[in-house]
Amino acid sequence: MLHLVFRQAVKWGYLEHNLMEYVDLPQGSTRRQKEPRILTPSQYVELLELFGPREQLAIKIAGRLGTRRGEGFGLKWQDLDLVTGTVTFRHGFVSGRVTPLKTEASRAQMSIPADVKEALLAWKRTTPFNEPGDWLFASGATNGKRPVWPEGMLANHIQPVAEAAGFGRLGWHTFRHSFISWGRLR
Repeated sequence: MLHLVFRQAVKWGYLEHNLMEYVDLPQGSTRRQKEPRILTPSQYVELLELFGPREQLAIKIAGRLGTRRGEGFGLKWQDLDLVTGTVTFRHGFVSGRVTPLKTEASRAQMSIPADVKEALLAWKRTTPFNEPGDWLFASGATNGKRPVWPEGMLANHIQPVAEAAGFGRLGWHTFRHSFISWGRLR
């Protein structure tokens, strides 16, 4: 938490550098080794146009809602209220397991942006797994009983297309951090 406070102090000009950079973290904690890759808004739109409805929706959920990989893939249709345009995150899907969410803040209800709502409606019309208890990204290999693996979708469907189009290596954090960073652009 102090790292964030000091980062804002640097941003607003109260400090020259973040004092937390000089603090040795306790064993078991992590510090980001490099800054996440950020796409520009035009790159983001260009990238989305390369994909079909499922991959577009996954990228939009990660980017526009700012979810962690497991939060987006842990969604079921019953977690969405497409009439009021809200989503409630209840569980995640990580490494083949349904998990509780990482933080209390993750278990929040949030508004669904209009473009994400449109993508959800398009996907709901397309997928055979569109009942309330079905996973949003249900796996055809398990007849919808489990979600697709986020790592598999990224490695087998998104990454090859992105690399071929000249975007280089992208990850779920790229989408999550890209959209969030645009609010900080001046």
